[in-house]
Amino acid sequence: MNLKWKTYLPLLWILAIPVLNIFYGILNHAHTPVKSLMTDLDSAIPFVPIFIIPYLVWYPFIIIMLFLFCSRDRNVYYRTLLTQCIGLIACYIIFFLFQTTVERPLLVGTGVLDRLVNLVYSTDNPYNCFPSIHVLTSYLMIKGAAASAGFTNS
Repeated sequence: MNLKWKTYLPLLWILAIPVLNIFYGILNHAHTPVKSLMTDLDSAIPFVPIFIIPYLVWYPFIIIMLFLFCSRDRNVYYRTLLTQCIGLIACYIIFFLFQTTVERPLLVGTGVLDRLVNLVYSTDNPYNCFPSIHVLTSYLMIKGAAASAGFTNS
């Protein structure tokens, strides 16, 4: 009997992320006085729809990186995943206590990229902007990649 599939069981822990993301959905509407984080600098930056591509690629990037960590270094995998889960919980607590928003630019185009932006707008309300989960997890993937490659002293 081939028990090779058991080597992939640790990947099931990745399912903790979508389970925790249930709280993001619960908090993804105005539930307390919402603080705007818009600055004059934000208003001066033009909206460029092509940046939806790296925004959307971020989702498979996180999963791919966790798969790679699991296959290369289980300690890095578990440490990165645990830190991500703890970070998500911390973010959700902050979202509950101090809800933030950033005004979204009005879309005027009708191209493919504009439709992708509209898709994101329709599924993700403009709340829970700080702290940034995208920044948190991107940082963790960089730290995990460095640790997996032996470039850290932690």
